[in-house]
Amino acid sequence: MAANLKNAKKLVDYGFVRSQTVEKASQAFKDPKLSESQKIRYLYSIGFEFGGHVLNNYWLLKPNLLAKIDSYARQNFNQNYVIGIQLRFEFLNQSDIDAFVKCAYNLEATYKEHLGNQIVKWYISSDQSSFIQDLIKIYPGRILSGEGQIGHTAENQNNYERSLFDIELLSRCNETILTGGSTFGFISSIKSQKRPYYVEGQRGTKDCKQLDFSAPARNPSGFSIF
Repeated sequence: MAANLKNAKKLVDYGFVRSQTVEKASQAFKDPKLSESQKIRYLYSIGFEFGGHVLNNYWLLKPNLLAKIDSYARQNFNQNYVIGIQLRFEFLNQSDIDAFVKCAYNLEATYKEHLGNQIVKWYISSDQSSFIQDLIKIYPGRILSGEGQIGHTAENQNNYERSLFDIELLSRCNETILTGGSTFGFISSIKSQKRPYYVEGQRGTKDCKQLDFSAPARNPSGFSIF
């Protein structure tokens, strides 16, 4: 779709993508001054926006689960500035957590002028429930975590509700820091239509970066998330 703007313009007609997004993407073929990374960014924005439209308009949660999530958000998100942190330990070492914490504090400092009287909280999504409890002890009063049983959905269908809970709430955070290469975290970013920050963990790069479509995050095997 991105490589053929005729198709992309159809998405505008159907209301899936904004006309401004496609117009900007057309610059990738017309403006010789654009760098290769800028061209990719403009083109991939079509798919990113299209994905967000689909997830937010057609991937609908059951009313009882949505009501539970809305209630949690009202109690914990509405008065706070929330930084979402998604930790997939299959892709991380224990020592990598320091990079996430450092990134969260840096984001807090970066967006300080937007905080006002809001208190900064960290919403933690993790595949290890015991680690969330450890963070609650280390950072009292700062950690938020969801409701429901934690675990991979392939192992137990009872884990679906918590997975959906976390994806939805990560998408409502002011900023997110994801485990690089995790499709789970990336879905929440598509829903929020915000480029997340990420740490790649086991790949050896401990820097916290904001996702750039021209240089996407990768999992430990080197595969890109999109």
